[in-house]
Amino acid sequence: MQDDIPFERTKDYALSRRGIAALSLGALASASAMAADVSETDIVIKMAEGDCDAAVFHPAGDGRWPGVVIFADALGLRPAFRDMGRRLAS
Repeated sequence: MQDDIPFERTKDYALSRRGIAALSLGALASASAMAADVSETDIVIKMAEGDCDAAVFHPAGDGRWPGVVIFADALGLRPAFRDMGRRLAS
């Protein structure tokens, strides 16, 4: 049974490792520029089992904006979660 596609037929020569790196750096630069225009507020959500640390993110400026609420997990509200909130809100 010939279900496997030979590797040579699956290569995409249009995008090299340098091309992928350039796209990644461009995406990071634009995401961090957009995340700079985001407002962040720490909140505590009261729950039956106790308090839950969270943060609310929304685009800065006047107007009605959608927001992002990030809840802490067992290890707390880590910087990676805050970065996700900023990126989503931007």
